Amino acid sequence: HLTNLEQLFDIVRCRCGNLTVYLTADTLKRPWCAGEVTMAWQIHKRVTTIYHPSFVAPTDEQLECLDSYITAVDFTLAEYGMHDALIVSAFSWLLNDLDQKFHLCLDLAGRTMFETVVDQVLRCGTSRNDPLPGSVSTRSSIRPGCVVISSAPKDDEANASVGIILSRIQASLLEAVPVGLL
Repeated sequence: HLTNLEQLFDIVRCRCGNLTVYLTADTLKRPWCAGEVTMAWQIHKRVTTIYHPSFVAPTDEQLECLDSYITAVDFTLAEYGMHDALIVSAFSWLLNDLDQKFHLCLDLAGRTMFETVVDQVLRCGTSRNDPLPGSVSTRSSIRPGCVVISSAPKDDEANASVGIILSRIQASLLEAVPVGLL
């Protein structure tokens, strides 16, 4: 688990323009995720939520007893000035008050499912037919000199991670590899 939460919360506070929260069955149960959401709520950051089908919102009973809902670790969010009432307010805001909510489409598999939701997020507020800057087709064939990054098609967290990695390294790879990226 994460240990330097002060630095993590500082990133949300000072260096994050928009926090994207990927809501899975366990996201809000992780104290660092609960803290990121709470920090974003406190300072009025823009937040986008992406709902995985496994996500179930906490019940009123769970929100009344956050100590049993949020996974126990060797620290508390109160050490960072985030008390239960503040966290509950942030969760309520996240789940009820935001306009930018997106849902994964389970009819799609693997990376395509994540690319589709990223496409929806990026197109929010634009015409559906506008091309996305930096779009790369995943339908090309594998050729010599091509870099292939793959993951298990049914492992959503692995696919999301691959998508993040690709978005971070794509430009560098396209400069270094003559054929391109698949």
